[in-house]
Amino acid sequence: MDREYLPDLLPVPAEAVAAWAKTHGTPFYLYDEAGLEASISRVQTALGWNPGYVNYVRLRENPNPALLRLLYDGGSGVSVSNGLELRVARQCGFSGVRLLYAPTRRDPEAEALARSLGAAWLIHAQALLPDAPVPVLYLRAVRDSSYMEPAARRRQNRIKAGFTEAQLREAVVRLRGWTSSEVGLAAYNTSYDLLPGMLASRWTDLQKLARQLQQETGASIRRFYLGEGPGVVYRPSFTGPTLEEEAEALRTAVGETDCVLSTGICKQVLERHGLLVTSVVECRTVYRNYLVVDAGISQYLRPALHQAYRHISILGKTQPENRRLWQVVGPTDEDLDRFSDGRMLPNCRPGDLCIVHDVGCGGRSSPMLSVGQTVAPEYLYRRDGTIVPISPARSAEDVWTFLYGGL
Repeated sequence: MDREYLPDLLPVPAEAVAAWAKTHGTPFYLYDEAGLEASISRVQTALGWNPGYVNYVRLRENPNPALLRLLYDGGSGVSVSNGLELRVARQCGFSGVRLLYAPTRRDPEAEALARSLGAAWLIHAQALLPDAPVPVLYLRAVRDSSYMEPAARRRQNRIKAGFTEAQLREAVVRLRGWTSSEVGLAAYNTSYDLLPGMLASRWTDLQKLARQLQQETGASIRRFYLGEGPGVVYRPSFTGPTLEEEAEALRTAVGETDCVLSTGICKQVLERHGLLVTSVVECRTVYRNYLVVDAGISQYLRPALHQAYRHISILGKTQPENRRLWQVVGPTDEDLDRFSDGRMLPNCRPGDLCIVHDVGCGGRSSPMLSVGQTVAPEYLYRRDGTIVPISPARSAEDVWTFLYGGL
């Protein structure tokens, strides 16, 4: 069997998906409750050896209250960037060190709310430093790229936010007078890193920087935010480091050092446990074979915007025979409205269910309301085998009505 076509990756029973689609129609998002709970627990188990450890999942990656409450119940924290996200987090119970406020602009109202909730803060620019003490304040460090390998240097040079080493010294000196604030350092990293030892490497880098700052300013820094963990391996034929391997390497690097660690592991928690269920509406040949489905760029943006690979399978068709090269596309006439640019899939016909896998992180929350299409509703597959709605479909008309009181 072609390693790129593995229908058994479906995290919920195929019968349940088919029955729900028949009753409620497509497209829709479906999340696996048991899988989400297991991933949340997996992160806590792998890194919970560090006293005070918190994993912050970015709220914007999936702001649905049903999923946020799973995160809360599992011991995770969330990171937010504005007042609206703070209010959503508060509604779901997050406060104190389990809430990380990482603003992108000054907002006195949001800052006041973050203070009232006792949130930790993560700052990536001098202009965003608060005017008064907060319980925990992380400063995002951007290291000098001159010593790096060319590929790493190119990535580093594209970073537009963070503190240089000189700016860190200035900020730490300024904050030393805030005896009620605990200053920490935060790494700047990407969420698609598949290099072994990434967490340990970030820890070592930040710890070295902390010792340097202590020598220069006298400040003792023991809190470190390490960012994302290992990226998700989307292609079935690819491999990458596991979370457990990364956590063990980090534990070895930390040793007996007195420190409090936190991470921003989102994709490992959410991504695998979300599906976009679509229906085939047409099988078309225009020099190439096109599988047209009823979802499009307004349902899921990443393949169109970033040419991102996501596994695709056809529900109920598990045999490797009679497969063809298909371009899986949305129903609009936009060239970018596509889910794959060539994928070996079984022969299909209108009405077949086409599943886009690994869309739990930034899936429904990212798309725009493009060309009037409806944003797909969301459902949760419960541990007891039932499926419940957690968010309705939303049309362009709904948005206009909300913004302008109707057309």
